[in-house]
Amino acid sequence: MLKIQLFLLLLLNLNTQKQPIKHIYIGKSFSWTIYYDNQKLPKVVEIANIKFGYLDYFDNHNNSKRGKLYNKNGEIYYKNKALNIDIKLKQKKYTLKIDRQRQKLFEINAFNEISKLKDSLKVQEYKFDWNVKSDYLYYRDNLFISKDYEPDY
Repeated sequence: MLKIQLFLLLLLNLNTQKQPIKHIYIGKSFSWTIYYDNQKLPKVVEIANIKFGYLDYFDNHNNSKRGKLYNKNGEIYYKNKALNIDIKLKQKKYTLKIDRQRQKLFEINAFNEISKLKDSLKVQEYKFDWNVKSDYLYYRDNLFISKDYEPDY
């Protein structure tokens, strides 16, 4: 019985943690940078510009509230009508610079989420400390993000 439990625990761990990222899909325009890790489930497109960071989560049909992932002639594209984005995503080698940019995007998204929550709850005393690295690493290094996961920020 113990062997079965250990085996199941090992399988669960293998399913949730992925190998270090080697490649990521990136699209760039004048104003926007789009990141897409095609291994992550649920699918998510990360959208960034100077003061904007947003994680656009997709359903099983490659649609979200804001955007759409689609294939055209064997290439992956991301379209977002609200932000006027329709961009081809190219596979790039994952670098430390890309990782830093994604972490910054994640920080901006976290700040925006906290600000919305603060405004809706009319909280004035909370000070956002920008310490979201552990949450970013969890997000980056796991294939599946549980709906029950609660970030530290």
